[in-house]
Amino acid sequence: MTQVTKKIYGIPFFTLFLFPVTEVVIIALIVGFLILVLLAVWFIRRRQSKKNVKAMEQVIASKIQEQAPEKNDEVLSDEQEVKPLLEEMIATFEEPMEQEQPDDQEEKEEVMIQDASGKTVYIVYNYSLEARLIQSSEEIQRWYQILSSCLIASGLKKRSSWKKESYYLGRTTYAKLTFRGKMLSLYVALEARDVADLNYPYQEVGAVKAHQATPIQLKIRSNRAVKKALELIGIVRLKYGLEEKNAEEKEFVLLPFQTKEELIREKKIKVKVYGEDSEEYDLEQIPLDAKIRHAIPLSKVSVDEVAVLPESYAKTDQTEETKALGTRKGIINIDTLSAYFENGDTVDLAVLKEKKLIPLKTDLLKVLARGTLDKQLTVKAHDFSDDAVKMIHALNGKAVRLCVKK
Repeated sequence: MTQVTKKIYGIPFFTLFLFPVTEVVIIALIVGFLILVLLAVWFIRRRQSKKNVKAMEQVIASKIQEQAPEKNDEVLSDEQEVKPLLEEMIATFEEPMEQEQPDDQEEKEEVMIQDASGKTVYIVYNYSLEARLIQSSEEIQRWYQILSSCLIASGLKKRSSWKKESYYLGRTTYAKLTFRGKMLSLYVALEARDVADLNYPYQEVGAVKAHQATPIQLKIRSNRAVKKALELIGIVRLKYGLEEKNAEEKEFVLLPFQTKEELIREKKIKVKVYGEDSEEYDLEQIPLDAKIRHAIPLSKVSVDEVAVLPESYAKTDQTEETKALGTRKGIINIDTLSAYFENGDTVDLAVLKEKKLIPLKTDLLKVLARGTLDKQLTVKAHDFSDDAVKMIHALNGKAVRLCVKK
């Protein structure tokens, strides 16, 4: 009986039958352990990513509270998540989807002028990213800095070009920051299925050649959009295994506002001029004796639109002599004339006093450029700023300089 038991339960039995089964079990245990380790690593990385996004949200919330504490609906807090469906419905109506314009056609500002002979000239302004930032509000500049810092904290390198900033690693571009008009936009290397749960208006622009590598666009037009943009960056980090460290909080530096004319001088806005035959030529090639009849929009012209015109356009039409009444000087702005006069009116010292637009004791009048002009006027004054004369001429008006008799 002992011998039979040994044969059944002893070494020969385990050698022939149990040992192979034990080897399979051991292999299965090892595979299961590796799977558990991978799951644990994935869970830890995902949790850390959420922490980083939450930490960035807190930074944004504190900055927004500092900037506009009275706007409770702008402050990012956990209370905002109480009614997500209502928020999304509001966002859908407040932030409608806009049709994307192909980026291989650069977005430009175009103005048309005509000289006295009827020849049409097109002036095209091509803004750089830096120019757009300089002319943006403090709030938009803060949004830009937050997103740029977060992308750099993901281990990405920044490459700047005329219209955009690309964030890349190796040969792969993961995100871009650029402006569409005056609106900041973020483009990321994700697909629609990656952001299906984002619950925020985004656009798929992969059909545009310039955005094939970064086909998801999010327009940054509110503090809430900044929060969603950070979530997008978190998804990019998770998908591509990028670094997940908190962005360094740098001191915010506000770029001082500059006018279009200043940016053109600093070559941050490119200006091109085309004739009716589409032939390109310089501003100085516009006939010096030509007078502007009107500008596009046909009904008005702004200071910025006439800033790049040659100085010949700032010459007054004629000079008239007038008696010396005194030395008290008064100033009137172009946009004030636009508001109080009609097409074809003549503006002089007496009419301005009658309308109580200048002090009654004013003896000498100077006209300055400001805002926009939408009337064709004949303006008589003792002095004009150059841009004021340009604006008057732009709508086919006349600027008459008064000369005091000695």
